[in-house]
Amino acid sequence: MNTKDIRISAEPQMDPNICRFVVDRPVYDGFFNCRNQAMASGSPLLEALFKLPGVTEVLVAGASITVAKDGSEEWADLGRKVGETIRTCFAAGCTLVAPGAAAKQPP
Repeated sequence: MNTKDIRISAEPQMDPNICRFVVDRPVYDGFFNCRNQAMASGSPLLEALFKLPGVTEVLVAGASITVAKDGSEEWADLGRKVGETIRTCFAAGCTLVAPGAAAKQPP
């Protein structure tokens, strides 16, 4: 798969520390609000996103990935890194979010 074929659009939110990334294909069949790196364990895409500087939370639902940051990185730079990370994970062909990941969410 050519990773350049994956289309991702960034949608800044009202909160300047949150941006939604919409991918042209499904990412996760469900809804998972990954609030920290420990919750990301076992999910290659989430683990990779939490390795990016400033990422504090990731919400995955269908074809969208909403990323919250701590303000230390500008979206111009971080957004490119998020896009590269998403494309790399798709190219690897692995499960992006672990089955049952949503079960890790506290009630």
